[in-house]
Amino acid sequence: MGEFSLEGDCDFFEKGEAGLGSTESDPTFFVVDDRNNEKDRFHRVEAEPQAIRRGLLRDVMAFLRLREGWEVYFAVVKGGLLVSGDTVEYEGAGFEGCESLD
Repeated sequence: MGEFSLEGDCDFFEKGEAGLGSTESDPTFFVVDDRNNEKDRFHRVEAEPQAIRRGLLRDVMAFLRLREGWEVYFAVVKGGLLVSGDTVEYEGAGFEGCESLD
């Protein structure tokens, strides 16, 4: 995951790997796949389970309401969440017993 500071000199294209500055060795979120074709419009994101919180899901859903047809799949250790503008679908043992965001 690339990161850079917007403070001071913004000459970040000359720094680090692929011109994005330093690389995070253990990121909380990592975009693995990004598809936009006739049948798929989604981002697949590997995520640390503790980073998946109600506020994050609500923010992603609000953003996806502005991007009709797009979804984000959060892959976590024991399952995953498929998030769209109006639903959150889950799979895997890590989410057994879950019924709502509350």
